[in-house]
Amino acid sequence: MDDNWESKNVGTQSVDRAQQGTTLGYLVAEANAMNAKPVSSLRSADVYPFGDRGFDVRAKLKGLVKSLKPNPQKRVDSLFKKYQISSIKSSIMESSAFHDWTSKVMRTYKTNPEAGEVLMVSTLTAHYGDDVVTKMLHEAKEMPRTKAVAVKLQEAQLINWMTTGQTADDVFKLLKLDGKTENVFDDPAFRTWMSYVSKLNQKNPAKPIAIDVLLKNYYELDLASMIVSSKNNAQEKKNTILAHILTDLQTMLFKRWKHDDVTPNMLAGMYNYRAKFTKETPYIVTRYATFYKQID
Repeated sequence: MDDNWESKNVGTQSVDRAQQGTTLGYLVAEANAMNAKPVSSLRSADVYPFGDRGFDVRAKLKGLVKSLKPNPQKRVDSLFKKYQISSIKSSIMESSAFHDWTSKVMRTYKTNPEAGEVLMVSTLTAHYGDDVVTKMLHEAKEMPRTKAVAVKLQEAQLINWMTTGQTADDVFKLLKLDGKTENVFDDPAFRTWMSYVSKLNQKNPAKPIAIDVLLKNYYELDLASMIVSSKNNAQEKKNTILAHILTDLQTMLFKRWKHDDVTPNMLAGMYNYRAKFTKETPYIVTRYATFYKQID
């Protein structure tokens, strides 16, 4: 392939002409739906930050719609192969080959950098999988040399999931959070998932997507204890972002119990009957009793 290829066209995944209509139709529907109502989020951008552009979903989708054409993904894939990035065994994003690849793509998409970032994420995902790419990006954010590009690619990862129609359930599984036996909240991928859920909540702020997915994967009493335990650890480590996220989840769970007419006494009885008492149980029951008395 000619190394000097140039394209102002952009796609979010490798699609042929037959597939393009479906992808384009989805993007148009998403952009129109987001343009029809104001954007709100689960919390402020300070709680779920992926850079200053992290929640400008509407603008990105509209931009992708305008420029979507077939084959740009293949060109980015070809550059990935040319620089032999797949042969790098460790610290991929710190390598000179990765730097050369991203630089070439971004020069090509200098008038639409978000599109280039989404294409690169799609290529990386095809080679390594969503969970590995997520881990790679979290690790790269900790390194001064790769932090800037990692932040942009994290955001592009969320946009890529949205443009391909992934649900919160889908992404939970793609990140392999559904199979975790230890505390899921300690996995860096969980924060990525919550950032994605926040974007989905922009379309329907009243629907508690996160708690629905978690309750499909964990028994509610276990989930409550996990939330409190992880929140305490986050506060001790001064991880305010994770602490805020877990406080949100605790409130969502309490709202669910109250909606289901679970009284504090009933909750205590559930813990006793299920023999689920942990060191967090007294705190959970006490906090729920206070929450239960509040007027909606």
